[in-house]
Amino acid sequence: MLRDEQRMVMLGAQVVMDKAASQTATGAVIESNASSSQLKRLAHNTGMGLTQNFKWCAMMKGVSQTEIDKIFVHMNTKFSTDELDATDLQAVFAGVQGSYLPIEVYREAVRKAGVTDKTDEEMDELLQGEMDGGESQALAELRVMVDQLAAKINGGDIEDGE
Repeated sequence: MLRDEQRMVMLGAQVVMDKAASQTATGAVIESNASSSQLKRLAHNTGMGLTQNFKWCAMMKGVSQTEIDKIFVHMNTKFSTDELDATDLQAVFAGVQGSYLPIEVYREAVRKAGVTDKTDEEMDELLQGEMDGGESQALAELRVMVDQLAAKINGGDIEDGE
């Protein structure tokens, strides 16, 4: 029993200990994941303990066994370290640009990171509204080339834009 108490004290100290010492970025990520893992374990164990306590209370109150079996406490295990950072979003976007991933994957990642809560349809509407007044770069380049060729044909002296 004493050994278990000492282990709990050590775990608790690790969770609340200040990590202000300088460390590399990789070290910070590893430390963050380790802390998050401990917090998730604590939340899960707390939820299981509360579930058991509520079941015992229900038994003492004379609640039927079928109702007691429905009792379950789920603790939130999503912590700020679970969310995607800018580097993760850039990697997903690079996959979309390289045609390795569909745009829906990027949009889901953006929602998971908390950047937006808009649906795909809402994002499509916003993007369409922004694109209504302009044209793509490829189309603009073609228009410039056509204008240059037309000027050449008409005998005009044009400057090469390159």
